[in-house]
Amino acid sequence: MKRRLFVFGAVGILLMALIITGCEANPGSGEGSAASSAFMAISEAVTATSDPTVTETSRNSFEVKEFRADDGTVISGTFTIDDSGTITAAELTMRVKGTGQELSFVLKQDQGKTEAAIDNEPVSPSEIRKAMTREQSFAFRAFIEGFEEALDAVNDRLLDGLEDIFEDRHPGEYEIDNAFMKGTITVGREEWDDDDTEIVSADIQGFTIPLWGSGEISGSYSFKGRGDNETADISMSIKGFSEEDDGLWISLDQVTVDARIEEGERRDDDYFIFDGSIEGAYRIGNDKHEISFSGKMEGDDDDHFHFSDYSLRINGDEVAVGTQYRNHRR
Repeated sequence: MKRRLFVFGAVGILLMALIITGCEANPGSGEGSAASSAFMAISEAVTATSDPTVTETSRNSFEVKEFRADDGTVISGTFTIDDSGTITAAELTMRVKGTGQELSFVLKQDQGKTEAAIDNEPVSPSEIRKAMTREQSFAFRAFIEGFEEALDAVNDRLLDGLEDIFEDRHPGEYEIDNAFMKGTITVGREEWDDDDTEIVSADIQGFTIPLWGSGEISGSYSFKGRGDNETADISMSIKGFSEEDDGLWISLDQVTVDARIEEGERRDDDYFIFDGSIEGAYRIGNDKHEISFSGKMEGDDDDHFHFSDYSLRINGDEVAVGTQYRNHRR
């Protein structure tokens, strides 16, 4: 049996896409969405230290000329950030991909209040989805590291175990009923004229992986696929999982994931699709954090990612892909 089950690795790859560049986010429609596109474009421009379209005219003040963001938005004008990287002022013209319109975006501070407008129409600052702050980015990166380790534990204890049990079975459907999982699994031939077999589908109605102390990873998992293409549905709860990374303890106190995941090849390129939600509470050392993601992520050939529709909250704040500070100021 040569088949390997990649789906949990695909989850980690897709989640990592949230904290790297080279992604496309759909700006949506409406003034709030357009303003969010402006914020995301500014955030990308701040990190584009070697881009000839971005000039730092004085400390934390920038001029942009036809800067194109990853979501296709093009901005020109000026903006200012504070020392923490928060955008404090902007006066831009912008073209949002898919609208064909050229809009004006103005952000300013007036008597301690933030005011924003698109084409002179006021926009509530609370409607503008901002890029992650330095602190939020650190908290999110730590979560990703802990979550990937938890998925590795599932892969090692659950999926590898299935292959060990069924690698020498004849094609057919088999019942799984033991202390750790219940369900069915189907074995088929790799090729119709070949004696080698592979797991072609599984319906794990329930599994439990005990962890040290009172923690556990439990849920349901089903998949079907042939060759390099696979579709899986997972509903999983992670409770009390801890991992040390470079001396930093990351603890997933209570995290759930419900999603459909596809992976495979199309036109000779690898692709991944995650459509679902991840949310819960975790700790970095003694600091408590919360995360909530829902939406769809797509990855092409391991190097380009798309976020067609998503919501991401870090510690209660809705944020967008990207960070609010220069790479060399981290």
